[in-house]
Amino acid sequence: MEQLATRLGWLITSTKSLAMPTLMKMVGNCPPCISYWYTYIRPHQNLNGKTPAEAWRGIDPYKKPFKQERWFEAWDGLLVGYELKH
Repeated sequence: MEQLATRLGWLITSTKSLAMPTLMKMVGNCPPCISYWYTYIRPHQNLNGKTPAEAWRGIDPYKKPFKQERWFEAWDGLLVGYELKH
């Protein structure tokens, strides 16, 4: 549980108003959605704006048009973004 909180340090920083036990309870209740958001929704600067899933499949989202987009929102609006289907 502590390793997950460490990996998501930026999220903890953005939720400073929450008490740590509350934050840890939220993390404990929602690891699959965090993993999904991190892998398929969130673009990464070190991957040149690609998600890890796009980088793994060799998709350049800036060159290949997407077929479908889906809004993703979880964790009371803290995890948001568009999932692009190529």
